[in-house]
Amino acid sequence: MAYQNVSFSAGETLTATKMNQMAANDAAFHDGTGIAAGAITADKIDFTTFIKFSPGISNITLSGPTEIANAIVPETGTYVILGIGAISGGSGDYSTWELYKNATLIGQTYVDSGTRSQATLITQASLTKNDTISLKCSFDGGQTLTRPNGILLMKIS
Repeated sequence: MAYQNVSFSAGETLTATKMNQMAANDAAFHDGTGIAAGAITADKIDFTTFIKFSPGISNITLSGPTEIANAIVPETGTYVILGIGAISGGSGDYSTWELYKNATLIGQTYVDSGTRSQATLITQASLTKNDTISLKCSFDGGQTLTRPNGILLMKIS
Protein backbone atom coordinates (compact mmCIF):
# COMPACT_ATOMS: atom_id res chain seq x y z
CA MET A 1 0.00 0.00 0.00
CA ALA A 2 1.37 3.42 -0.90
CA TYR A 3 1.92 6.09 1.72
CA GLN A 4 -1.04 8.46 2.16
CA ASN A 5 -0.72 11.83 3.84
CA VAL A 6 -2.62 12.23 7.13
CA SER A 7 -3.21 15.69 8.59
CA PHE A 8 -4.28 16.63 12.11
CA SER A 9 -5.77 19.68 13.83
CA ALA A 10 -4.78 20.92 17.27
CA GLY A 11 -6.86 19.20 19.97
CA GLU A 12 -8.33 16.72 17.51
CA THR A 13 -9.40 13.34 18.88
CA LEU A 14 -7.78 10.56 16.88
CA THR A 15 -10.26 8.33 15.15
CA ALA A 16 -9.85 4.66 14.33
CA THR A 17 -9.66 5.61 10.66
CA LYS A 18 -6.69 7.94 11.17
CA MET A 19 -4.97 5.47 13.51
CA ASN A 20 -5.41 2.72 10.90
CA GLN A 21 -4.01 5.03 8.22
CA MET A 22 -0.95 5.79 10.37
CA ALA A 23 -0.42 2.04 10.87
CA ALA A 24 -0.78 1.45 7.11
CA ASN A 25 1.76 4.23 6.42
CA ASP A 26 4.18 2.63 8.87
CA ALA A 27 3.75 -0.73 7.14
CA ALA A 28 4.31 0.95 3.76
CA PHE A 29 7.65 2.33 4.96
CA HIS A 30 8.56 -1.09 6.33
CA ASP A 31 7.90 -3.00 3.10
CA GLY A 32 9.21 -0.19 0.86
CA THR A 33 5.98 0.59 -0.98
CA GLY A 34 5.67 3.91 0.86
CA ILE A 35 9.00 5.19 -0.47
CA ALA A 36 8.69 6.90 -3.82
CA ALA A 37 10.89 5.69 -6.66
CA GLY A 38 13.99 7.88 -6.79
CA ALA A 39 13.40 9.34 -3.31
CA ILE A 40 16.67 7.92 -1.97
CA THR A 41 19.57 9.26 -4.01
CA ALA A 42 23.32 9.02 -3.59
CA ASP A 43 23.59 12.63 -2.39
CA LYS A 44 21.50 11.64 0.68
CA ILE A 45 23.90 8.86 1.77
CA ASP A 46 27.09 9.57 3.69
CA PHE A 47 29.42 7.07 2.03
CA THR A 48 32.29 8.07 4.34
CA THR A 49 30.58 6.18 7.15
CA PHE A 50 28.55 3.67 5.11
CA ILE A 51 31.49 2.00 3.40
CA LYS A 52 35.24 2.10 3.88
CA PHE A 53 38.04 0.33 2.04
CA SER A 54 41.51 0.14 3.55
CA PRO A 55 44.05 -1.19 1.05
CA GLY A 56 46.87 -3.36 2.35
CA ILE A 57 50.44 -3.97 1.36
CA SER A 58 51.17 -5.93 -1.80
CA ASN A 59 54.00 -7.24 -3.96
CA ILE A 60 56.08 -8.09 -0.89
CA THR A 61 57.52 -11.53 -0.15
CA LEU A 62 56.71 -12.68 3.37
CA SER A 63 57.90 -15.63 5.40
CA GLY A 64 55.71 -15.56 8.51
CA PRO A 65 52.50 -14.18 10.05
CA THR A 66 52.13 -10.59 8.89
CA GLU A 67 49.52 -7.87 9.29
CA ILE A 68 48.78 -6.81 5.74
CA ALA A 69 45.97 -4.29 6.28
CA ASN A 70 44.12 -2.46 9.02
CA ALA A 71 41.11 -0.18 9.16
CA ILE A 72 39.82 2.20 11.81
CA VAL A 73 36.04 2.00 12.25
CA PRO A 74 34.49 5.39 11.33
CA GLU A 75 31.41 5.15 13.56
CA THR A 76 29.64 2.76 15.91
CA GLY A 77 27.29 0.25 14.28
CA THR A 78 26.89 -3.21 12.84
CA TYR A 79 29.16 -3.96 9.90
CA VAL A 80 29.78 -6.62 7.33
CA ILE A 81 33.56 -7.00 7.20
CA LEU A 82 35.42 -8.42 4.21
CA GLY A 83 39.08 -9.27 4.31
CA ILE A 84 40.44 -9.91 0.81
CA GLY A 85 43.83 -11.09 -0.33
CA ALA A 86 45.86 -12.96 -2.91
CA ILE A 87 49.23 -14.69 -2.95
CA SER A 88 51.45 -16.27 -5.60
CA GLY A 89 54.83 -17.92 -6.02
CA GLY A 90 56.98 -19.61 -3.43
CA SER A 91 56.96 -23.26 -2.47
CA GLY A 92 54.10 -23.17 -0.01
CA ASP A 93 51.20 -25.51 0.44
CA TYR A 94 48.84 -23.32 2.45
CA SER A 95 47.97 -19.83 3.65
CA THR A 96 45.97 -18.76 6.69
CA TRP A 97 43.98 -15.51 6.63
CA GLU A 98 42.66 -13.95 9.85
CA LEU A 99 40.51 -10.93 10.76
CA TYR A 100 40.96 -9.27 14.14
CA LYS A 101 38.95 -6.68 16.05
CA ASN A 102 41.23 -4.89 18.52
CA ALA A 103 43.60 -7.90 18.51
CA THR A 104 40.76 -10.44 19.10
CA LEU A 105 40.23 -13.01 16.34
CA ILE A 106 36.80 -12.61 14.67
CA GLY A 107 37.24 -14.58 11.45
CA GLN A 108 39.63 -17.06 9.89
CA THR A 109 40.07 -19.16 6.75
CA TYR A 110 42.67 -21.69 5.69
CA VAL A 111 43.53 -22.02 2.00
CA ASP A 112 45.30 -25.06 0.55
CA SER A 113 47.08 -22.78 -1.84
CA GLY A 114 50.00 -24.39 -3.60
CA THR A 115 51.71 -21.51 -5.36
CA ARG A 116 48.66 -19.31 -5.98
CA SER A 117 45.48 -18.52 -4.09
CA GLN A 118 42.89 -15.89 -3.32
CA ALA A 119 41.01 -15.60 -0.06
CA THR A 120 37.93 -13.71 1.10
CA LEU A 121 36.83 -13.65 4.73
CA ILE A 122 33.34 -12.39 5.46
CA THR A 123 31.94 -11.79 8.92
CA GLN A 124 29.45 -9.53 10.65
CA ALA A 125 30.23 -7.71 13.88
CA SER A 126 29.11 -4.89 16.14
CA LEU A 127 31.88 -2.32 16.05
CA THR A 128 32.58 0.83 18.02
CA LYS A 129 34.02 4.02 16.58
CA ASN A 130 37.84 3.82 16.46
CA ASP A 131 37.98 0.01 16.79
CA THR A 132 40.88 -1.39 14.78
CA ILE A 133 40.17 -4.16 12.28
CA SER A 134 43.27 -6.04 11.09
CA LEU A 135 43.84 -8.60 8.33
CA LYS A 136 46.75 -10.97 8.90
CA CYS A 137 48.18 -13.65 6.65
CA SER A 138 50.53 -16.58 7.29
CA PHE A 139 52.31 -18.62 4.63
CA ASP A 140 54.41 -21.72 4.80
CA GLY A 141 56.81 -21.10 1.93
CA GLY A 142 57.81 -17.56 0.97
CA GLN A 143 54.84 -16.60 -1.17
CA THR A 144 54.36 -13.03 -2.38
CA LEU A 145 51.32 -10.89 -1.60
CA THR A 146 49.66 -9.72 -4.80
CA ARG A 147 46.73 -7.41 -5.43
CA PRO A 148 44.07 -6.95 -4.14
CA ASN A 149 44.65 -7.07 -0.40
CA GLY A 150 42.63 -5.08 2.09
CA ILE A 151 39.64 -4.67 4.35
CA LEU A 152 36.18 -3.52 3.30
CA LEU A 153 33.79 -2.28 6.01
CA MET A 154 30.10 -1.94 5.09
CA LYS A 155 27.81 -0.49 7.74
CA ILE A 156 24.41 -2.20 7.79
CA SER A 157 22.87 -0.64 10.91
